[in-house]
Amino acid sequence: MKNYIIILALTAYSSHLFGQNPTSNETQNYYKKVIKHLASDELEGRLSGMEGEKKSAQFIKKEFIDAGLVGIENDSLYFQQFPYTFLRLPSPKTTFLLVTRSGPLPGTLNKSFFLYSQTCDTGLANTLAFDAGYGMVVEKKSYNDYKNYTPQDSGKVFLIKLGHPELDNPHSEFGLVDNIHSKIELALKYHASGIVFYNTDSITDLPTGKLDKTTKPLNIPIFYTNLSFNATEVMGVGMECYVSHVKYQATNVIAQKWQSSKKKYIIFGAHHDHLGFGEMGGSRSENQEIHNGADDNASGVAMMLHLAKTLPKHRAFKKYNMVFIAFSGEELGLLGSKYFVQNMGIDSSKVLCMFNFDMVGRLNPEHNTLVINGVGTSPYWKKRIKKIKTDTALLKITTTDGGIGASDHSSFYLANIPAVHFFSGQHREYHTPQDDDSLINYAGMERIENYTVKLACKYPKKKRNFTQTKNSATSFQKFKVTLGVMPDYTFTGGGMRIDNVSIGKTADKAGLQKNDVIIQMGLHSISNVESYMHALTHYNKGDTVNLLFLRNGVQQTVNILFE
Repeated sequence: MKNYIIILALTAYSSHLFGQNPTSNETQNYYKKVIKHLASDELEGRLSGMEGEKKSAQFIKKEFIDAGLVGIENDSLYFQQFPYTFLRLPSPKTTFLLVTRSGPLPGTLNKSFFLYSQTCDTGLANTLAFDAGYGMVVEKKSYNDYKNYTPQDSGKVFLIKLGHPELDNPHSEFGLVDNIHSKIELALKYHASGIVFYNTDSITDLPTGKLDKTTKPLNIPIFYTNLSFNATEVMGVGMECYVSHVKYQATNVIAQKWQSSKKKYIIFGAHHDHLGFGEMGGSRSENQEIHNGADDNASGVAMMLHLAKTLPKHRAFKKYNMVFIAFSGEELGLLGSKYFVQNMGIDSSKVLCMFNFDMVGRLNPEHNTLVINGVGTSPYWKKRIKKIKTDTALLKITTTDGGIGASDHSSFYLANIPAVHFFSGQHREYHTPQDDDSLINYAGMERIENYTVKLACKYPKKKRNFTQTKNSATSFQKFKVTLGVMPDYTFTGGGMRIDNVSIGKTADKAGLQKNDVIIQMGLHSISNVESYMHALTHYNKGDTVNLLFLRNGVQQTVNILFE
């Protein structure tokens, strides 16, 4: 689960409260078997596409087979593989040269010149230079850096300064359009064959040389240089850009208990991937160590697998076809669940609902609170929850309505499938190497599973009853403000594309829509989800900020009020 979405206040109880003594209970022993294996050092943190994740997939497949379940396609196909980009790497062959009246100025990769993530993967620009100033056109200020542009400048490499002419004025009109995306877009309209950004006096974040793996590359090289030069004296620019992609195959593991073609489906899912050594980000630790992910999310897989073994024998579930899924790529942005929803292999119209288990292993014995997110996605959930009697000293239920959250149920909600997420709570070991099996509350897990069975067994077998929720699941956000949108984690273009807008929230009131691409928030340039989340941390309730976004490729602006 993403640590910038689901953060609860860390409590002061000691970790030993979560530990449990050995038990002979068959259910809890099964949990221990699964969690100890998935969270062992042998699986090296189960990073998607790596050997540990492949071993995890093989283990889960064997458990499905032992449970008597079959693959979802042709009975024998349990694995659903999908590619993802692990790295984009600039090749040492990448070169940069400025030719000035005083002579050539060669650059050194990641020392005197750096690549922007939008740069082409393979391309060449070796041509004359055009001084484009700040690369801006601001009609309200009667300002135009392209006023001296002629048709003969088409196809040149554009030299563009970062920042704008009124950096000392935080309320300047220039600040509303001062972002890398807008400058690149405008340069492309004037047919630049390459772009060289310069000038370190800007507040704009400078590239580090690390290329964002989700940014869609353009067809021209885009560099930044800290070389000292006068743009008016640059005669030509040499730019050779070579970027390679390192891709991996991640694996969803899927099995089903098929009863009849006349019956509809219930899906039970949990993600089996985790952070590996933290090399892809997401870790709250400063050290690259194995992140075993016992709670996140070996616990959810263990519960899902135990349900796979027991529910087919349960009389109340004979009325459904059931699908059990271990998703990969959740930690990378819900990649596996989104891929499954788009490539189900079953008739999606026959799917009644989805149950998602993500971090169900650390039920706090001080209050025993189970959070069920997404109960607003169908009128069934709240009605059924009211009817289920629980001993609140052993299990206390709290709910949120929103179908959007930082886990795999969101992918189903966005496909108009009612989905709920079971979550036993946050803890200080979340996304650290200390999330180990010794801290799992196995008795608490059993109580959660027993409750799940009671909640699922009465779902209407003929009707989906999907309802759109009015709010995203923002209860656990660490930010003081939120736009009330779901980012599209699979978007490969520059900016942050909106996958869903929560009704009645800030973005909805401002008129933002699904598929709008946010490119700037106030003074903060937005290049991806991470920079969007970083920008949010700078605002408080009551702040007003100007937002730049693209709708169908056309740039628009809107003032938003954080409430």
